[in-house]
Amino acid sequence: MIFPIIVSIVFRFIGVVKLRKSETFPGKAGANTIFTATTIFVCGPIILALLRIIISLIDPTLNELLALIIPGLVGFVFLFALVATYSGWKKMEKMEDIESKTVPIIVTTLLVVIILIEVLNDFV
Repeated sequence: MIFPIIVSIVFRFIGVVKLRKSETFPGKAGANTIFTATTIFVCGPIILALLRIIISLIDPTLNELLALIIPGLVGFVFLFALVATYSGWKKMEKMEDIESKTVPIIVTTLLVVIILIEVLNDFV
């Protein structure tokens, strides 16, 4: 289950980077926002998981508390990335017929977020 998610994130990064570097694309600001959101989407949970490991090694008594807090923070990171992605697509609304493209992308992103939360709950 994790392999298709990783592949989709890699393709998302590739697409957004190409949009950011395009000389003729009118929605560069939106592409920058989506790139930042994707970076937060990928790096946020990894940083939180590493933080939990480091803190639990330093003080094992905090492990139960971290088990309650970290999943909520991961969910917040995913929610923030989802909102930022939506904001990036709204910035690119100058493109023709963007409304018909925005909803499926947001729904797909939301599904990936839900799947990642389920997968990360097993590891965090």
